[in-house]
Amino acid sequence: MKNHFLFILCLLFLCTSCNDDDDPITPAPGETTGPQYIENLDFSASINETSEIQDFDVENGFLYFIYDQAIYSIDLNSGTNTAELVIEDSTDWPNTLKVIGSTLYYQGDSWAQSQDIKVVDLNNVSAGVQSTHSIVGISRSQLSKDSGKLYYTSSIDAYSPINNFYEFSQSSPDRLIATDDFIHPANMRVIDNYLYFSSKNEVRRFDLSSSTEESVLLYTVPGTGDDNEYEDIIGFDIKDDVVYFTQLGDNKLYAKDLQQPDEAAVVLRSNNDEGVTGYGKIIVADDKLYVKKIIEKQLEIFGI
Repeated sequence: MKNHFLFILCLLFLCTSCNDDDDPITPAPGETTGPQYIENLDFSASINETSEIQDFDVENGFLYFIYDQAIYSIDLNSGTNTAELVIEDSTDWPNTLKVIGSTLYYQGDSWAQSQDIKVVDLNNVSAGVQSTHSIVGISRSQLSKDSGKLYYTSSIDAYSPINNFYEFSQSSPDRLIATDDFIHPANMRVIDNYLYFSSKNEVRRFDLSSSTEESVLLYTVPGTGDDNEYEDIIGFDIKDDVVYFTQLGDNKLYAKDLQQPDEAAVVLRSNNDEGVTGYGKIIVADDKLYVKKIIEKQLEIFGI
């Protein structure tokens, strides 16, 4: 899915159309075709609260997500989409999470009493939070994982323009792996020896083999209209040099092939349901793309 990304997108659509004439991913006028639609995961029947998914992750066939003041899980192989409560934290209001193996890590939001990383053993959920890991500095509410390792962002204080990226360690001081200033890191992703993140309307990357280097700009979402205004990236992930992203105030899911710098991003899907403002957070896991609908208690899942 590199040099021939658009061609592969078309082939995927043709194959899907032949196998399922009722596939709901049929594009609207002006859209291109994209990854194969799998399902719309709707968990509204099992959660009564009105809120919004803050962050989510997939591990061992389960979807874990933050909703209101709690963290829930859904068994993706059950076919029921029933959300089960994992833990509730009305003190620190969970804001970001990651699951590695059978361990859940999460942090509270920027106004929480504690912004340190809390640790929950999913094999012993009844024990609640079993340890709290003190981070270096003030949290920027970003967690990422790769190959069994956990990463987080922080700064020396709430007003500093400097952003630091650390590798979490249970038994020794956390290791500083990258730093940069005057950026707005969100959607941090660590893949092999690179650390990707979005900053307003930019996609940026650190080469972790050289921790003294600043981040490099990979892609800028172009502005729209005569005044060239842009909307911030709110959802972002990457696989095989293809960036998937969503934007604030926009109802579309996009893909941009970084190997084709002269080609514009393509629209994969629009969320045009009445009363819905669009798409939010994105993650890629187990060769699937999970895309949150902003208002509804739903995620759309695609094969990539």
